[in-house]
Amino acid sequence: MRVLVAPLNWGLGHATRCIPIIQYLVQQKHEVMLASDGQALELLKKEFPGFTFIELPAWKIHYRIKPFFLGMLLQLPKFLFANRNERKIIKVLCEKYKIDAIISDNRYGIYHNVIPSVLITHQINIQFPTFFHFLGRRFNQLHQHYLLRFQQVWIPDVANGITCKLSHTNLLQVKYIGMLSRFSHLSEEIIKQHHQILFLLSGPEPSRSQFEKIILYQIKELKHDNFQFELIRGSSQKTQINDIPSTISLHDVMEKNELERKIKQASLVVLRSGYTSVMDMLAIGKKVVFVPTPGQTEQEYIGRQLQEKYKALVVTQKDFRLDQILKEYDKIPLIKEDSSSFNQFSFFIDNWLQEVQTKLTNLRGHD
Repeated sequence: MRVLVAPLNWGLGHATRCIPIIQYLVQQKHEVMLASDGQALELLKKEFPGFTFIELPAWKIHYRIKPFFLGMLLQLPKFLFANRNERKIIKVLCEKYKIDAIISDNRYGIYHNVIPSVLITHQINIQFPTFFHFLGRRFNQLHQHYLLRFQQVWIPDVANGITCKLSHTNLLQVKYIGMLSRFSHLSEEIIKQHHQILFLLSGPEPSRSQFEKIILYQIKELKHDNFQFELIRGSSQKTQINDIPSTISLHDVMEKNELERKIKQASLVVLRSGYTSVMDMLAIGKKVVFVPTPGQTEQEYIGRQLQEKYKALVVTQKDFRLDQILKEYDKIPLIKEDSSSFNQFSFFIDNWLQEVQTKLTNLRGHD
């Protein structure tokens, strides 16, 4: 069976959480084609050399308008245009490559009226700030209208998991398929480096760069000399950074295997509370400090869920104080999710592909 997998290029989270799904499809002897754009497409090319890749048009969404959610709302016409554009493209691709099934991660235009199509998303109910709550119902009605175009909607979480209000719905096609992480099956044991702090930066500009400046400044001001720091900038843009303290190592981006090693070595990881990053930390089991992207209501909500369910340490960017965190270093809890939460998705994929195969057989029987 030929399956098209198409993750959205907003950060790398949508692409990385598709990795275990792609790997499983290949293990089951299905042919997988990959479609995306930008850094997400580049990551998939490195992860799956030799596959067929299709470059989709970029959505061209920017993050300069504050607050974050209002910037997204004002760019709704861009979303709608991107969806219409993808609808035209997918019709051509399905005909050209004889696609049998489609898995889209947050690309709402990548579906087909005849070919079975699945959407992966963890956010069915977009969170609005309290002051703008009146917009939420209307917007989420529009959102669910798009969801109904897919045969199934897969939530990468367990029922009553972290996503909670984000994914709660009565839509019949919604399936909780368990958590997804490319790190969920790591077997190599790596010895932790005591007092090794790893910063994983990601997400939209200018918030990413602002947090980077805060981190570098606070490291320079530290009085502690028994900690070592590693900062993975999460940006392919080469930026000259002056006066780097000897206690910190900087990397723009990092290959998957090396990144795995760095995460497992670190005694503490500081990163955003993007949902894919959260799943990765829960899969490995780490002491973590989560810093939600300012104004991003989804990450702020997930942060509150992490505090409630795992007693995780979550701090706002404006309240981030590295010296205070290091003073409380020994008290920071390790968060981990049971491995069974990451072993459920194959069951749902098998069931869905069986439905796809039955439909293909019936269609061919009518030819």
